[in-house]
Amino acid sequence: MAKMDVVCNKKKRLTVRHSWTNVLALSTSSNRALRLPAFVFGALVIPATYVLGRMFSKVEAALLAAALVAGSSKLIEYSVNARGYTLLVLCSIALVAIGFHLIRTATVRAWAAFAVVASLGFFTIPTMLYVYAAVLLWVTASRGPDRVTLRCICIVSLAAFSITAVLYLPALLHSGPRALLANPYVHPLRLHELLSQAPMLPSFLWDSWTEAVPVPVLIALLIGLATFRRKKPFSDDRETNLGARTRRQVAADKL
Repeated sequence: MAKMDVVCNKKKRLTVRHSWTNVLALSTSSNRALRLPAFVFGALVIPATYVLGRMFSKVEAALLAAALVAGSSKLIEYSVNARGYTLLVLCSIALVAIGFHLIRTATVRAWAAFAVVASLGFFTIPTMLYVYAAVLLWVTASRGPDRVTLRCICIVSLAAFSITAVLYLPALLHSGPRALLANPYVHPLRLHELLSQAPMLPSFLWDSWTEAVPVPVLIALLIGLATFRRKKPFSDDRETNLGARTRRQVAADKL
C-alpha cells in the first residue's frame, strides 16, 4: 500500500510516495537525494542480518546470512528505488531481534522499543502489520499466554498504533483523509481475483527469493535449513534466566 501524502512535481503531476520520501521531495528535486534513504537503509540491512544471525546461531551462519543479503538481487533492487521497502526490511529484522530479547527477558525498555520500531514500520508501509502479528504470536507462544504477557501486548499495540496515528497526522492534514481511505493508486483484489492468483504466489515468491542464487548454493542452503536444530529451545533460555535472577534475588535477601 503506497503512502498517503501526495506530492506535486514540477510537471504538476500527482505522485503517491512513501511519507519519508515526501519530505525529501518537497525539499529537493535531486533523484540522488530521493534515493539516498533507501540505499542507506538497504546497506544497514546487511549488518542487521549479521546481528540477528548471531542471536540465533554461530558466527559462520551469521556471516553466511549477511553475505546472502548483500548479494540478494531483490534487496539490491529495493535499495535503489525511492520507496520504503528497505526500511520495512530493517524494521522487521529489528522487531524479530527485540522479540527474541522479550522471550528471554521481558523488560519495559524492550517493550517500548518494540512499540517504537513497529510504529516506524507501520508508517513506512502498512503491511508491517503481518510482521508485527507474526512476531507477537511467536513471543506469546514462547513465553506462554499468561496475563502479564497479554497485558503487555495490549499496551504495546495501543502505543504503536497511537504513535503511527501521530506520524500520519501531517499527511492527513495536508492531503485529507481521502488520501488514506480512498487512495486511487491502490485497489484491493476482488475475491475471485485473489483466488485465481493465489496458486501462482508460491512460485512468484520462490523465484524472487532464489533469483541470481547459484543452484549448488541453493541446494546447500536447503539442506542446512532442513537439518538445523537449535541446541536449546527459547523456553529453556527463559527458564535459565529466570532461575539466575531468582538465585541472585535470594542471595541479595540473605545479605
